[in-house]
Parts: sequence; structure tokens; C-alpha cells
Amino acid sequence: MNKKAKRKAFFICLTICLLYISLAANITERIKMTRVSEAIGNTKTGMSVSLPVAQVKKQQEIAKESIDNKIKVPEPEKSENAPVIKSDDDHIEPMFFISVPIVCYSIKKRIIDRDTLVPSSNNTWKKPIQILKDRDMEGLKNLSRLIGRKDISDFLKREGIEHRDDITAESLLTGRGYVINKARFSAIYEMHVGGGYDTLFPIIFNGMSIKRTDKGFELVRSKTPIPENKKEIRTEKEWIMPDLTNASMRKAIEMLNINTRKIRIIGMGTVYDQYPKPHERIKGEAECILYGRVNN
Repeated sequence: MNKKAKRKAFFICLTICLLYISLAANITERIKMTRVSEAIGNTKTGMSVSLPVAQVKKQQEIAKESIDNKIKVPEPEKSENAPVIKSDDDHIEPMFFISVPIVCYSIKKRIIDRDTLVPSSNNTWKKPIQILKDRDMEGLKNLSRLIGRKDISDFLKREGIEHRDDITAESLLTGRGYVINKARFSAIYEMHVGGGYDTLFPIIFNGMSIKRTDKGFELVRSKTPIPENKKEIRTEKEWIMPDLTNASMRKAIEMLNINTRKIRIIGMGTVYDQYPKPHERIKGEAECILYGRVNN
């Protein structure tokens, strides 16, 4: 081997040794240039590459935001159909009072029949006006199904009364879950409640009353509110149970409704049996049971 080759081999070995020594002593970390980068607002990252402080802060904020989003409880979305409830003296939840013009309108437009018998409280069957007169909430519930949510909602919208889209037909008819301007009551009653409904007035409910005056209808606070659970006092009278055999169920109910509202129906079609039996003497509002069957 000549002198030139030996020199070259020496330098290669020396270079390799220096590399091993530098790795063993971690010289690369000690000689990295940080003075200039720190002077211009950079920060060390523990690697040989320095990042600007602003970029590090941004990454930290992104990481923090990511963690917060994982544990953050989402706020409920605000619905455009939220109820318009105003707690001022000019607005009131219409309660039972709105059912009167709705039912009267439905009768006028023949959505329901005035003489329709509707299942009501205490196993009774009543006509719509009787349900209103008795403030029978069970009867109103069944009336709301008979009229239908669409027709009730359309009536309210025509009268400028706003309500949520998810309110049930029962709530719409019984005036729960939305409000109406007090001044609107008079106009709505004048338009839809005619003279044929005088027996309904005054309507007293929950400390308020609507009465018909020479100037029209007025909604005022009732001085003597009648409790909702107060039962109507009736004079007990005696009557004779008619023979309802072979009568249609509708006709039988109408005949019994003259003397009692406690009617229970079992079956359908025509009456083949009854309780009490025909020609029995009955006192007061006794419960009557009609057994029906469909004739072939």
C-alpha cells in the first residue's frame, strides 16, 4: 500500500471515530444554534429544529380546544318554533275559553254535527254543547280527536294566534301551551259564537269569566270563581226506563240522554239487551248499560 492510500485510510478512520464520539457525548444537541432563534422570538422544542413562539402557542390552543370539545356539553338548539309566551297583562293562556269558539265554528262548518254524541267523563255520552256547558275536559279531549288537529290549528292561525307545531290537538282545543291577546277574545267570540249559545254564559273558569253584555263579550276576572271539581247539583227525579230493544245504538243513547248521562256501551249496532230492564222505575242519574250487536 502506497503512502497516499495510507493517508486516505487514516482520515476515514479518524472521521468514523469522531462521529462515534459525538454521538456518545450528544454534541449535536450542545452545538445546535439557538441563540439567534431565541433572539427573534423562537422557542426550543427539544429537537434540533426550533419553532416560532406564535406557532407553538397556536398549536397549544388548538390542542386545548380539541380537548374542550370532547368534554363540552352541546347547548340545545334554539327552535324557530319555540312558544311565544309573554308574561304581560295583555296576554293570557286561553285555557278552556278558546274551546267555545272552536267548537261553535266546527259545528257551523259541519266539521262535527251539533247532535253528535261524544264519550265523556264518568262513562257518559254528551253532545258538544253539553260538553262545553259542563266544562267536561274528558269530553273536550275526545272532541279534539273528532275535530282534528289540522282544523283546530287552521282556525287559530286564521285568528292570528301563534302556537308551536308540536302541540297536540287536545292542548290546542283546551288552550294550553300558547297565549292570546286578551282583546282578541271579544272579536273571536263575536265572530263565531252566535245567539244560539246563550245557555253557555257566563263561562267561569279558573278565576276568569266571559259574559255577554250589551256591548258584546267581555273577559274579566271572576269575583266568585267556581271550583272546577264542583259537581252540578241536580234534583233527583223519577223516570221510567224505556224499552230499547232493537233500537239503533245512537237512537237508544239519545233517548236515555234525556234523563241520564251515565251510559255504558258494550258492542255496537242495535240493542239486544239493556240494564235496567224496560219499564223499571229509575230515580236520578242511574247508570245504564246497552248491549249491542250487528245484525247480519
